[in-house]
Amino acid sequence: MESGIHMLDYWCRERKADRLTPGLWTVAGDQCIRPLLGYNRRQHSKCNITTERTNSGDCIMSQRKILIYCDDGSANVDVAEASIKQAINELHLQNDFQIENVTANDIIGNENTLLSTKLFVMPGGRDLPYVEKLNGQGNRRIKHFVNQGGCYLGLCAGAYFASSIIEFEKDTALEVCGARELKFYHGLAKGCVYPGFSYKDNSGARVVPIELHKEIADQVSFNQCSVYYNGGCEFLPLNDDVGEVEILASYSAHDNENSSVNRHAPPIAIIKCKVGSGIAILSGVHPEYSANLLSPDKYDDKILQHLHQCEHNRAVLFRKLLSMLLL
Repeated sequence: MESGIHMLDYWCRERKADRLTPGLWTVAGDQCIRPLLGYNRRQHSKCNITTERTNSGDCIMSQRKILIYCDDGSANVDVAEASIKQAINELHLQNDFQIENVTANDIIGNENTLLSTKLFVMPGGRDLPYVEKLNGQGNRRIKHFVNQGGCYLGLCAGAYFASSIIEFEKDTALEVCGARELKFYHGLAKGCVYPGFSYKDNSGARVVPIELHKEIADQVSFNQCSVYYNGGCEFLPLNDDVGEVEILASYSAHDNENSSVNRHAPPIAIIKCKVGSGIAILSGVHPEYSANLLSPDKYDDKILQHLHQCEHNRAVLFRKLLSMLLL
């Protein structure tokens, strides 16, 4: 054991455990599991894990949390939750993480809400209610959580919300434009990429092709995937200082349905941003939407049929995105 380095920090860096208490510690990849609650907790910043100390003084690690925002503005949280649960089961991480819903009041009113959390998910829906509820203390806590090593997944509205500036349907009756506080992406989130969006129904929804960039394409063994889209953004730099950003996918240049996609540089659909010691993945599309989870009463048959045909690649892509955040 190195002098001056806490055992857990050493384990996290070297991926090995030293002097583990038999029966209290289990190791799975980067995670220590065993959901024992009600003990004294300590957050370890280097690996963003939480330890708990029992009354006898034994030190254990607790199950980590995936928190999904469920409050004004959020939509189809049940779909996001079911899709994430399915993906972590397929990644064999079901014993490592527990999924919970969280409100703005939970975040603002309790400084320990994000303790033991690995991933914070901001789902699709409407950005303005997110702003109204979380501006100030809520966003400061989310930002601190990610900077200290946590992870953020922003889906559609959650991606707009995490960018420096948004432009949604500018110069129309639906216009929403302005600066945002999280600024995980130091650039502009601009939408809609495809026309026809409506708050009243899913008439503007569609299944769109995206092109995966080489690094992620090599890992999943395909370079194109079709996913659900409804009002999402593209990501545009405001200047040269966009931070440490990796492009994961772009809207397909071969999609002839909309002229804005057929320009020289295809619009960017999914990005991965380094934020302090943490990571944020922002997506203008919905890789979490499986046809198996969508109600036939709310969605067009053609969309559901198309999603069924694309289900394998969609599921593989979503698992890969989650693994980037959880492992």
